Amino acid sequence: MPVLSTVNCFVAEGAVGIYSDMVAGLKPEYTPTTLALHSVACYDSTVQIAAQNRSYQQLVAARVPVHTLDRMWNSGPDERSFTFNERERAQGLLRAARVLLTLESGPVGITNELWTPPGITCMYRSAPEMDPALESLRQAVAAGRIVACTFDSETARDNYAAAGIRPPIMKIVDDGIDLDRFRPSPTARGEGRKKLGIPDEASVVLLVARLNADKDIDLFLASAAIYLRQDPTRHAVMIGNGLNYGNPELMKLIEHRFAGDTSLLQRLHCPEPSNHMEGIYPIADVTTLTSRCESNPLCLKEALASDCAVVSTDVGDVRRVLEDCGIVVPDRNPQAIAAAWAEAQQRHERGELALSNAKRQSFGRPAMISGYKKVIGTVLANA
Repeated sequence: MPVLSTVNCFVAEGAVGIYSDMVAGLKPEYTPTTLALHSVACYDSTVQIAAQNRSYQQLVAARVPVHTLDRMWNSGPDERSFTFNERERAQGLLRAARVLLTLESGPVGITNELWTPPGITCMYRSAPEMDPALESLRQAVAAGRIVACTFDSETARDNYAAAGIRPPIMKIVDDGIDLDRFRPSPTARGEGRKKLGIPDEASVVLLVARLNADKDIDLFLASAAIYLRQDPTRHAVMIGNGLNYGNPELMKLIEHRFAGDTSLLQRLHCPEPSNHMEGIYPIADVTTLTSRCESNPLCLKEALASDCAVVSTDVGDVRRVLEDCGIVVPDRNPQAIAAAWAEAQQRHERGELALSNAKRQSFGRPAMISGYKKVIGTVLANA
């Protein structure tokens, strides 16, 4: 059964990875093909080439055909018209499919201009007011082109429904991770700490994010300054696009919170972004999020599966994800967050906040892929 998957562009972002894992996992029941509307993106202060993206390469390795239009995306709405050749190429792929999948609302615009099979939009964000293509999605739902939306959190579903996005089918499908890849690894812990110059006995808190207002890096830095000042054996690590010492915007935030204190700065580590996060999580005792806005943060599941304690601000469905296995900080207070990091490590070392086997399995890819297959089956049955 042919399925066309569409993405705006392949960029280093959690949603792209989750969605691509799902698309590859549709085989053999379905035969997916992917179309990216842009081949290059200026995203998170970097130029990202689709063919160099890990998710793109994984789809190719899984023998999923991947097509790209020769366009550049500058992170906002792309208001340029599609050329005749671009439209013809997209239309040919659409006509060959029985079902259309879109990664969030970004690719929906071109489908409003062309014939499409029944469409499913897969959402991984929770704030429709920050969705640059919300109007395109609203039009596609109203026209009956998008007949289903999946959401990875109850928060996202409720927020989009309140914004007027109510297709006939609205389902929650939890994000899944590769449990074979993310697991405890004493070897990775030792090697990763040695590479960063972190002693084996040090307490380490890790932030996996990107330099983006939603992630509130300033709150992490404010909390980290307190955390590091309280104990000279503690270290903090942050990793992701834009989170490196060569970024002037990040350096301003660091200077604001650390004021040039070298005794603290030498214990704040900003390694280059990695495609091998299974080697990063084991470095940490605690993995954290200080975000303002999330839906169902994948990094928390990856961290838990890697045997980290987890602390997060109260966003999206975090409370549901971390029930019995993490700490949610209700206040956006650096003192409270720093205290929660220390508490989480202590409780984890006592055997509390452990991830049960049942919950671990619910985090896996098979459960996620099964959920999407059920939605596709429902759409085909109603077509």
